[in-house]
Formats: sequence, C-alpha cells, structure tokens
Amino acid sequence: MRPTHHPLPPDNWQPPDTGKPPPDHDRQQQPPAAGKPTAPGIPLPNLTPVPWREYYSVTVLVVALLAAAFAAFKTLLVWQSFGLAGALVFAGLHLPMALFGALFAAAMVYRHPGMALFGLTTSVLNALLI
Repeated sequence: MRPTHHPLPPDNWQPPDTGKPPPDHDRQQQPPAAGKPTAPGIPLPNLTPVPWREYYSVTVLVVALLAAAFAAFKTLLVWQSFGLAGALVFAGLHLPMALFGALFAAAMVYRHPGMALFGLTTSVLNALLI
C-alpha cells in the first residue's frame, strides 16, 4: 500500500512568501559585552560566576598552614625561654592537636568542607592556647 502523505517535504520545497523577513531561530540574542553601557552611564554587571568553593578551599588551607606554623613557632619560643620541661608544660597536647587539626582540615577541605572548618577551628584555638 502506497502512503498518500509524505512526512517530509520534497527537496525543492520553499516556504510561502508572506512579505516578512524570516525569523532568526538559529541565532540567539547576545547581550552587549560586560562593561559596555546599555544606557548612558549604566554599565552591565559582570555575570561571570565566582568560584566560591575554590576560594573557600584555598582560604582554609592557608589559615591551617598559618595556624600550624604559629603553633610550632610559639612552642619554639617557649622552649628557648624555659627549656624542654617548660615547652612540655606550656604546649602540652596543644601542639599535636594544632598540627592534627591543620592536617585534618587540609585532608577534608575538598571532600567535606564543613568538617574542614571544624578542623581549622580546632587548629587555630589550639595554636592560640600554647
């Protein structure tokens, strides 16, 4: 049985002339470039996304490194002033806990950012308590 209606038009088919220009369906409207004014004196906002998670991760890593360095430096100053016994009394478990907190924050910053903040807080507080 031969179909009477073809699903596709023939190759030489032309749309009917309506007198209007054809729509530009394949071309999307592009906004003006950032910084160029849309109206006199009003620039467009910069619409590029800000990588907040990367900024957070780098900030946590830098602060954790600074806290560990501060804890080690403060323990060294106490050791120079009071000797090994004084350093053990003053630093106690605060130095190992500060270093562990910094290591924990560095290990968790990409997998679990909230737990990294907890480790960072622990590291900073233990570094300050020495």
